[in-house]
Amino acid sequence: MSDLSFPTERRWLLLPGLGQTGAYWAPVARWLAADGIALLAADMPALAAACTAPRGSYDRLTEMAHRLADAAAERGISAVVGHSAGAPAALLTTGRRGIRATMLVEPVPEHFGMSLSAPRAGVPDLMRGDSEPAESVQALRRLHPLAAETTLRAIAAATTAGWGRPRSVPASSAGAGRLPAARARAVGDRLGATATPVLVLSGALSAMLPGDLARVLAGQATAGTHRTVARAGHSPHVDRPRETAAALTAWHDEVFTSPSGQVS
Repeated sequence: MSDLSFPTERRWLLLPGLGQTGAYWAPVARWLAADGIALLAADMPALAAACTAPRGSYDRLTEMAHRLADAAAERGISAVVGHSAGAPAALLTTGRRGIRATMLVEPVPEHFGMSLSAPRAGVPDLMRGDSEPAESVQALRRLHPLAAETTLRAIAAATTAGWGRPRSVPASSAGAGRLPAARARAVGDRLGATATPVLVLSGALSAMLPGDLARVLAGQATAGTHRTVARAGHSPHVDRPRETAAALTAWHDEVFTSPSGQVS
């Protein structure tokens, strides 16, 4: 889903969230390409299966990050995007092998040692987390009620074209709070120790990551920034692909043109 003829600083590595694949980012990839950015999607289930560290452990996450950084270096990638459950692995690749910027799209607070005290009122359950896979426009509509019909058709077409089929998410592993507390604390500590610029991008209507919590999460990083996508939930790349691409690109370009490499 990319062209490696793009300049190195315009190549991004994508780590999709649980139950999603690069196909869900096809509409965003279109807008990014128009701005000269190539997006390469990692197969997260295959990557996890290739690791030897215990499942769900911080060691497994670190092993994944090493493998991702090696692959990124081979392809000349300079920035990584992690959505939802893909955000911790994206963070751990920060500063490795030429990764100069990290974009966390709707990271799950519990994965970083933070708690969401109560669901945000008035937001549909469908917007609270990653859901079971969908391949038809009708199924996608049930999971992403805010998305445009053209976006859902593009995702369905990309899935059919072989951009990866979504995999089922077992109920036992879908809950954000079921990961070991030690791993969550370690990821949170890593966020606080990271000097590389980090963007936390949240959906304005997300119940998974309310704006106040997103700002706190971004504030944990030395060079952290929070941005919001209006009229979007936990998957802003599905709900508002053009706006998501614009927010990511604007921040990325500010980072790469700033003398200090930091953006307020």
